[in-house]
Amino acid sequence: LLAGLVLLSVAVWLKKTGRKTFFILGPMAFMIVMTVWALVSILIAEICTFIDKHTVSVIGIIASLLLILAVVLVIEAVKTIYKLSNGRQTTSAESV
Repeated sequence: LLAGLVLLSVAVWLKKTGRKTFFILGPMAFMIVMTVWALVSILIAEICTFIDKHTVSVIGIIASLLLILAVVLVIEAVKTIYKLSNGRQTTSAESV
């Protein structure tokens, strides 16, 4: 997840400085998709365990928090890249 988010940050920075981002989008998408897939798999297993045994594990809580944070960061980065693609410059507070 960390590698995908770093590549996401680099892609936003490259776009903001007017450089090409095509070479970083593939590895970034792969890293983020594989991590989100793993987190969803963990969550499904933890939900099934909760249904069967009525116990909540720390792993399930951490996986759900990481998934929520990853989704929020990806949405914010996509909004920033979309704004930059339309020619609107954002301030540093908006792109964070």
